[in-house]
Amino acid sequence: MGQPAFGKETIEVINKLINKGVTRLSVLMRHSARHYDKEHPEREPFLWLTEEGKKAAYDFGTQLPAKLKTRFFSSVLGRCVETAYSIDKGFCRQNGETVSNIIEPDFSPFFVKDPYKVFQLSEELGTEKFFGDWFDGKISDKLMDNPRQTAEKMINRLIVNQRSHSEPGIDIAVSHDWNLYLIKEYFLKLDPHEVTTVNYLEGTVLYFENSDCFITNHQTEPQRVEIPVL
Repeated sequence: MGQPAFGKETIEVINKLINKGVTRLSVLMRHSARHYDKEHPEREPFLWLTEEGKKAAYDFGTQLPAKLKTRFFSSVLGRCVETAYSIDKGFCRQNGETVSNIIEPDFSPFFVKDPYKVFQLSEELGTEKFFGDWFDGKISDKLMDNPRQTAEKMINRLIVNQRSHSEPGIDIAVSHDWNLYLIKEYFLKLDPHEVTTVNYLEGTVLYFENSDCFITNHQTEPQRVEIPVL
């Protein structure tokens, strides 16, 4: 199979790091292509992958380096669980060794306190304006958690999960575009347009070199991470 249409850049970042000698990586990535229902926003948590999305996730799994054991984590939402499962199937196709998906609340949209009001506000303001306001402290903490603390919590979870195993391997954590916006803003330090642009199966990769922690993606060179203490 060729490179998947979605996730191509993520695979390239993983391979680049492995070629440098990095053998333990944590990938926080968006789920694959999904269904939408704008007329019924209450159905948002239950919308699943399209057939294209399932195939793209499976193909992504076939591109992962088979020599490294892969563990899967995901948001509680079905499209993320389905993405992790499909990537796992693709990875097993090349006889890769896996650990089945673990539901991880820290990769879910746990920071949204009032989903219906937040959805309405994001539709009214538009994505860039809404997130710009949130990052600037203009969104009520009754609606959303503190954005920097939320980003640090996700980074901390990636680190804790990676350190829970001493052997070489890749942790695949399937999450949402909103979660990735936070990582791009606070850890990759990208400009606003790049922050709120996250394709399906796009991911950031966290890893250690000696005792130093770094995070990177296809848009930037590795950035040093000051490990949060939570």
